[in-house]
Amino acid sequence: MKSEFKTCANGHQYSGARCPYCPAEEAPGGIKTVLDVTPAQAVDDKTVIEQKGPVVSSYTPVDDRTVISGHVKSSNQGGPTLAPLGAETVNPSGRKLVGFLVTYDFDALGTVYNLYEGRNIVGRIPPAGVLFPSGTVSDKHAMILYRDDKFFISDELSTNGTFVNGESLEDKMKLTDRDEVRFGDINTRFIVI
Repeated sequence: MKSEFKTCANGHQYSGARCPYCPAEEAPGGIKTVLDVTPAQAVDDKTVIEQKGPVVSSYTPVDDRTVISGHVKSSNQGGPTLAPLGAETVNPSGRKLVGFLVTYDFDALGTVYNLYEGRNIVGRIPPAGVLFPSGTVSDKHAMILYRDDKFFISDELSTNGTFVNGESLEDKMKLTDRDEVRFGDINTRFIVI
């Protein structure tokens, strides 16, 4: 019985007109393929590396020191500090500044939190605009609303409660200038501009 298999020059066993494992002598249309390139031609093929690198904007950290939770170092000697990093210190939404919350719980010189017209969420994590780094403050703890020249505060079902002038907040309540507002164990003074 005669064998149907042939052996190519590279030692491959195959049946048919040509070895399926070896590259064709010439591709259809006479154009050489990548497999048809001889090792001598491949040596001249060099990858071109783009000389222009990626554009990286310069980053200068404001303060890269680790801050112990619950403590903010004063960068303003002799004056109050602004809210800690991560808190809304710039007015990104273009809303009018209408009041402040001031606390002395993080810095003996005071920490100031801006309040803007509309809704101001008080909490421990963003998207709260007033961020208190305290375990007694809920993620979304309370909301201070400024509308029609009046301030209102409501508790957002916080774990440790919201208190105005020592009274637990059950429903929405009107805030007046110089009210003492406590979020969990963070004591603040509400100031109207």
